[in-house]
Amino acid sequence: MAFKATSLPWAQLLILAVVRLAEPIGYSQIFPYVNEMMERLHVTDDPANIGYYSGLVESSFSLAQLLTIYQWSKLSDRIGRKPVIIMGLAGVALSSFCFGLSTSFMGALVSRSLSGMLCGNIAVLWSMLSEITDSTNQGTVFPLFGAVWAMGTVIGPMIGGDLSDPAERYPDTFGKYQFLRDYPYFLPCALSSCITLGSIILCFLFVNETLPKIVEAREAQRNSTPPNASNPGYGSIIGNTTPAVPRSSNIDHSVVINPDSSTGVQESSNSGNEEVSMSLWEVLYYPKVPSMLISTSMLSFLAVGFDVMFVLFSYTGIDLGGLGRSPQQIGLALSASGLLGAFGSVLVFPWLQRTFNNRKMFSFLMAMWILAYLFAPIASIIVRLSHNNATVSWLGVVLILVPARIGLLCLPLSMIIVKASAPSKELLGTTFGLQQTTNSFARAVSPAFVSSLYAISIDHREILNGNVEWLIMVLISIYGVFISSRVRDVEPATPKAGDSHGNVSNGLDGEVEA
Repeated sequence: MAFKATSLPWAQLLILAVVRLAEPIGYSQIFPYVNEMMERLHVTDDPANIGYYSGLVESSFSLAQLLTIYQWSKLSDRIGRKPVIIMGLAGVALSSFCFGLSTSFMGALVSRSLSGMLCGNIAVLWSMLSEITDSTNQGTVFPLFGAVWAMGTVIGPMIGGDLSDPAERYPDTFGKYQFLRDYPYFLPCALSSCITLGSIILCFLFVNETLPKIVEAREAQRNSTPPNASNPGYGSIIGNTTPAVPRSSNIDHSVVINPDSSTGVQESSNSGNEEVSMSLWEVLYYPKVPSMLISTSMLSFLAVGFDVMFVLFSYTGIDLGGLGRSPQQIGLALSASGLLGAFGSVLVFPWLQRTFNNRKMFSFLMAMWILAYLFAPIASIIVRLSHNNATVSWLGVVLILVPARIGLLCLPLSMIIVKASAPSKELLGTTFGLQQTTNSFARAVSPAFVSSLYAISIDHREILNGNVEWLIMVLISIYGVFISSRVRDVEPATPKAGDSHGNVSNGLDGEVEA
């Protein structure tokens, strides 16, 4: 039976999208110049070892975030989403500013770590989106915010690639400023900080709180009625609207599954104003959670690892098996592919999610990482045989980046899985925080692992002609496809058989298998 998707608060979504844009800009603007920065800081005399140090700097963000993101998410379940997002944006602005002033490897490392430590926004934002969507419209909204990240990774590398070392590159305009000669990477970092400050102001003035207990309490105060005594309204978790009852020893207040929930998360039998509480270990061992964490972490490991290896591979000279591209060319390539990914998320994913078996689609998209890693050494051979022909070089870049951007369509689908795995609406932020904690671990390990692997492969080119790193990543990608196949029955929302009210399924008909 046909059903109509729930209407969306587009004005609020647009504001959240603009606020969201600041973080990927700050995160990605260092990519085009980080290797050059490590050379200028004289961290090593061997160019082949630059990858070790740039990988450590890139990993420090996720490693620091690993230690704090769960706590930020849990805090947002208590005090609200909005204040936590504002604090996270302030951390991003401060760390970007400090990174631009770094004159040592340790200074760059600490500044980058500060950004991860002070920002848990990614988990909090996905919690907000889950609270203002249901299974009829999440397939439209989730990829939109994946596209926002992609757009940020377009703008970020453009800023980093075009504005790094401005005194040398634009001497007529910036050459007279000694400050920019002393701090050649300050300008892109300062611009990134200003963008983030603008997002803080926008968030403070226009973003609405979505945490259900706060929304319901404010609504009750306006209407002078007890919370949950009436329909909770759009943006809340639709479930049992029975009036609150006093808590007593003979009433079961445990978390139960409401099969009619249109949101994809479990309902709580606590219909009063009290919170459902589960310990970290109880959430971690909730039936759907463990394998959800494994599958989404594998995706993060492969995606982040590819970004790092692509930058290293592109920056490495052709004689060492790379593409020999400049920071500006790397920034252009990343920006163009990010734009492609953004359009793919917005225009293609909603149709795919509605049309195809989502479990099979998840595995198919994960398989794109096999091709992305496999095509890199092939592209290097083609460029070398063409004697570094410019057209052939760019075709090699396209050959590598296209399957990677297709593979990133897994990201919005993985967020649907996370939402469906939450034990209850009260623990939505906690669940996203736990997922982002494990993903942060994957994102922290991946850059250091792949950059070290890349450096070792260059040092030992006698083994597979220096292509050991690509072989290992192809094998890991194959394992990632196997893990993704353990997700079963991730289907688009459809009306339930025999349901005259047009209720829809939760979008994850079944569990993520262990």
